Amino acid sequence: MEPTQSEGGRAELFVRSLLPEAARSHQQSITDRLRSLDDDRFSAHSVTVWGKQLPATPAETETTVGRLAHEQIAAFREWATVNDRSLSPAFTVRTVEADLLGERYRALVLPQVLLAEYEGDALQCVTPHASGDGIVSVTDRLAALEAGTAATFTAVERSSTHPEPPRVEAPSGTAGSDGPVPSE
Repeated sequence: MEPTQSEGGRAELFVRSLLPEAARSHQQSITDRLRSLDDDRFSAHSVTVWGKQLPATPAETETTVGRLAHEQIAAFREWATVNDRSLSPAFTVRTVEADLLGERYRALVLPQVLLAEYEGDALQCVTPHASGDGIVSVTDRLAALEAGTAATFTAVERSSTHPEPPRVEAPSGTAGSDGPVPSE
């Protein structure tokens, strides 16, 4: 079901697909905690399932879903720059050996879990992130939100260069059935 926007913020949780059971269990725990915050902090939330990696740059990306993911990541990076934070704990670029093709290419590795918080169209926080004080994980951020001690940041308005990606509802019983998933 498409989340509705009422009073309060919204949370977008991005989770990586095809992980081992322990990691999926951790993702489910985070999803459950996020749901419990819906009444107190967020009026809506969504869960988006993404893969392990993307081509390293938007120019190398050949699919609509990949381009939309790069646009979303660009908005996350803009938030990090404005707030003097780093997203390097979440996103890394690595060289991949394609055994079948005998080629090497650079890929942007996506985090196992990422939380983006919005107030209207304004991006309020992206977690995980790092600063001079260390790394803040999604689990750390949720604990701070639950305790009412979460740091606040300078919001970044969604611009026409970072539109909200189109979404479709996932079929019941699939990994993304907790919320919308990106469409092709």
